[in-house]
Amino acid sequence: MCKKNIVVYLCGLSILISGCNNEFDTISYADPVPVVYGILTPQESVHSIRITRSFIGEKSFDEMVRNPDSLYFTDAKVFVELRSGDGFCHSRGEFFPIEQSPRNPGLFPESPNYLYQNSTLLIPNSFYENDILYLVFNMTIPSLNQSVFARTTVPYKPKVIEPVPGARGTSMDLYGAKPFYAQWYRDTLFYYEFIIEVNYTNFDSLDLPDPKLISYRHPIGHFAQWQIDSIGPIHEFLLTKNLFFKIMKAKTDKNEVSYRKIGKINFILQNADKPWTDYLDALEFQSDYYTNVISNIVNGMGLFIAYNRIKFEGFTLDARSIDSLALSQETKSLKFVRW
Repeated sequence: MCKKNIVVYLCGLSILISGCNNEFDTISYADPVPVVYGILTPQESVHSIRITRSFIGEKSFDEMVRNPDSLYFTDAKVFVELRSGDGFCHSRGEFFPIEQSPRNPGLFPESPNYLYQNSTLLIPNSFYENDILYLVFNMTIPSLNQSVFARTTVPYKPKVIEPVPGARGTSMDLYGAKPFYAQWYRDTLFYYEFIIEVNYTNFDSLDLPDPKLISYRHPIGHFAQWQIDSIGPIHEFLLTKNLFFKIMKAKTDKNEVSYRKIGKINFILQNADKPWTDYLDALEFQSDYYTNVISNIVNGMGLFIAYNRIKFEGFTLDARSIDSLALSQETKSLKFVRW
């Protein structure tokens, strides 16, 4: 490069640098993203969906998060339809924002606290198995000229072989062959899991009771099956002593107590679409450093899902099993008592 060109180049560069402003605006406006969280089931008479929005602006986060207009759409119209596979609409319900009791103190304002609710939409608990029914979520937001959509399959009520649905809970012997055993027919459309609920009570030095609840998810492998009969593939679940003690060691709270007493144990068989399982797995297993956002919402984020369940309630441990929980090397540090 000749000397003349070098001088011109350096002069131009100096003008460019001197004309630059080292302050720049890091805030650029973006339309809010609708966030939908709806988990519907035939067991509920009132259906609820939480709908919020993302926000961005020139004010601080603390200021904006305290402004209800930053959290909610004021003009959203929300409908859910029950449709069959051929598109026929069996029922349609509009969801309206209903103010709930205040939130617990935290990041978001305690009030207002809105849920979109509906009590007229009928979701069948059982239907002909050759029919596939869907719940279709539709939301229009005129201020954004935007529509939000989601669809989920309505699960059949699980077809249980044993124990007999509605049977009363019994005393379980963890050293027996089958302390709790269940079989059901698997439908390939849905994902299944058993939820084990263990009620227990903490007691402090003044013998004041503090009830607690353990809830443990036990996913059932979607493609696993143990046998097939004339109706179809069969899944099964067996509670063993090792699994029960593992749950108690992992899930019992770490509070300092004088002693603990174990109470009723419930078992819930639940089925739903795959996004529900993916969502729960993401919450439970993904690290704090990386999270794959699970969403089945079109033009938004979140989860819209339907599930069905059967609950077996009122089981207890027999005397030998309680003795083992209280005295075994694995669990005696939990301070459960035999009386």
